[in-house]
Amino acid sequence: MKRFTTFSGGKLKTYNDYLTSDGKYPDRAKSATDKVKLEAHYLLACVDGLMTELGRNQYEITSGFRTPESNAASGGSKNSAHLTGEAVDIGDSDGELAENITVELLIRYKLYMEHPLKSPGWIHLTTRALKSGKRIFYPKYRDWE
Repeated sequence: MKRFTTFSGGKLKTYNDYLTSDGKYPDRAKSATDKVKLEAHYLLACVDGLMTELGRNQYEITSGFRTPESNAASGGSKNSAHLTGEAVDIGDSDGELAENITVELLIRYKLYMEHPLKSPGWIHLTTRALKSGKRIFYPKYRDWE
């Protein structure tokens, strides 16, 4: 599959990497619409730029595109950006990646990030703008208490 160039010329994950969560769920790719693929291309271009700036030439997608069924099974929000190709979860078991992502970087790469305290072991990035405008946000759809 063709790889796309992006902001800083790093290696971008393919549609298939995103749609199948790095190959873990191969059947999901069949469910993606053209709009999802377009959103995923934009998302991955933004994420690739961020990762390249952070000196990461590879990363693991722990959750990419989700079908309504897989989203429900994972406990995702009914309005999850994973359903539309606008969100990705990236493995960050040691928390180092989250520590290095600043608001300035999120603005530069047009991304929003769920607060790392609410996503231990991974980071959730999205291109879907929040009404609050906050680049680092706490999810409202889960009961964390």
